Amino acid sequence: MTLLTKPITGGHNHYYENIEGTETIIDDQLPFEIPPSWSWSRLSDTAIILMGQSPVGTSVTNDKSGVEFHQGKGCFTEKELSKSEAFTSAPTKLIDFEAILMSVRAPVGDVNLVNRTICIGRGLCAIKPLIDIQSRVRHIRQCDTSSDIIFSEVAGKE
Repeated sequence: MTLLTKPITGGHNHYYENIEGTETIIDDQLPFEIPPSWSWSRLSDTAIILMGQSPVGTSVTNDKSGVEFHQGKGCFTEKELSKSEAFTSAPTKLIDFEAILMSVRAPVGDVNLVNRTICIGRGLCAIKPLIDIQSRVRHIRQCDTSSDIIFSEVAGKE
């Protein structure tokens, strides 16, 4: 785990990343300033990130046998992933937890929630926060907003 810090004393005004006791200035990696009460962290330190991997092409069918398969954002809605017509008998990357799906191929960055077991292909990744977000996810599902709000809600920036 890395720790991103900004010293309070010592006259320095830089952000540092501490990896196994070695500190490196990372000011050029931070896209914008944040309030003093917040802290920077790497997504990989706060969530499990699972990149998709496509199953063997011959295992993908439309006969509803096997595991529901999603290759990209074709089944994205405003909030939650809709059902796919594609299924695979040889799943490679299974999502069997409540997660945020993100499109990682053009267009990059669109997000949806998923709460059922699916297989994800190369066009998607699943993000599972390491903190309990169940109540936030339930709140998002009840709101009538666009998927752009998902990350701000999960992060608690209401």
